[in-house]
Amino acid sequence: MSRSSRHPKKRKERFVGIPYHIVCRDEFINLSHKAKALLIDLLHQYHGANNGSQSACWTLMRERGWKSSSTLYRAFKELQETGFVIITRQGFKTRGKPTLCAITWRSVDDAKVPYD
Repeated sequence: MSRSSRHPKKRKERFVGIPYHIVCRDEFINLSHKAKALLIDLLHQYHGANNGSQSACWTLMRERGWKSSSTLYRAFKELQETGFVIITRQGFKTRGKPTLCAITWRSVDDAKVPYD
């Protein structure tokens, strides 16, 4: 029996992972449930080479189940204040220019596509 038939290929799937040392921090433990949900939604956008290009804009987050833009704003502010995300580009009111952010425990990647 060949090795390949004994061990079928595993599918490479993306996953949303938060490192153990981050989950154990008091700052994470004390986050509101909405801020934790937003952090997971931002990590959902991360694919390994685009840190710094995540967006918590209302258009995207409404599709992810967010019901209130003010709750979304407060959760984003909480993540900023506790140091879990940083803004990499300040957005504009113009459609198509959202505020972009990065997850702080990962290095910020160069944008492959210019956003400006």
